[in-house]
Amino acid sequence: MYQIGLAVSALIGSLIAAISFSLVMWVSVIPMVLALLVSLRLVEPNAYTRESTNVYAHLKTAFQKTVQNPRLRLLSAAAVMKYALGESSWLFRSAFIAALWPVWAIGIAQMIGNATAAVGFYFAGRIIKRYGEFRLMVGGMAISEVINILGMIFPTVLSPALMALNSIFYGVNTVASNSLMQKEFTAEQRATMGSLTSFAGSLALAVFSLLLGALADWIGVIPALVIAALLSIIPMALYWRVLRPHVEVQNADLLEVTS
Repeated sequence: MYQIGLAVSALIGSLIAAISFSLVMWVSVIPMVLALLVSLRLVEPNAYTRESTNVYAHLKTAFQKTVQNPRLRLLSAAAVMKYALGESSWLFRSAFIAALWPVWAIGIAQMIGNATAAVGFYFAGRIIKRYGEFRLMVGGMAISEVINILGMIFPTVLSPALMALNSIFYGVNTVASNSLMQKEFTAEQRATMGSLTSFAGSLALAVFSLLLGALADWIGVIPALVIAALLSIIPMALYWRVLRPHVEVQNADLLEVTS
C-alpha cells in the first residue's frame, strides 16, 4: 500500500509541478497534517513484561551481536550499500528523465516504478519460494542494473518506462533481504538490530546522494548514474558470498537424493 501511495502521489505531483513547483511543496503538507492527526489516535499497547536495562548497554549488545555474526554482518553491509546506491540513483533519475520527457510526465515514470514495486511486494512470497533468494538477490539485481545501464547509454523515449519496470525486483528483493536478516536477529535485540541497519543505510544514503550530485556536476548526469549502477556489483558480490554456499549445499543434497 505504501508503494501504491507513492505511485498516486508521483502522478499527482508531476501534474501539479507543471503548474508550480512551490504548489507541490504546499500540497505535500496536507498528508503530513493528516498523518499527524492519525498518530494522535494511536494507543500505547500494554507491556506484559518489564525489564530494567540501560538503553546504551542494549544498543551496545545489539551492535556487538551484529558485528560478531559473519552472515548477518555481510547481509547488513549488502543491504546498506544496496539501499544507498539504489535510493540515491532513483531520486536522481528524475534529472535523466527530464531530458527525455516533459515535466508533467516525469511522475509517470515514478508511478510505473512504484506500481511495479507494489506488485513485487504482493507476490514476493510466492516468487521467493519459486526461485529462491540467491537467484533473486544476485540474478535479479544483475538484470535490473544491466537494463538501467543500457537505457542510459542508449537513451530513447522508452528508456524511463523500461527502467521503471525494474522496480518489480525492488519489492521482491526487499522482502527477501529483510527475511534473511530477521532469521539472524536475536529475539532480545531484534528491533534494535534492525534499526541499526536502517540507521546505517540512511547515513550512507545521505553521503552517497551528495557524492552522486557532485559527480553529476563534474562528468554529467548519465555517466554518474552509470557509475552508480556499476557500483551495485559490490552488494551483489556480498549477497553471492552469503547465499552461494547454501545453494551448493542444496544442490549436493539434491544429487544425493537423486543418486
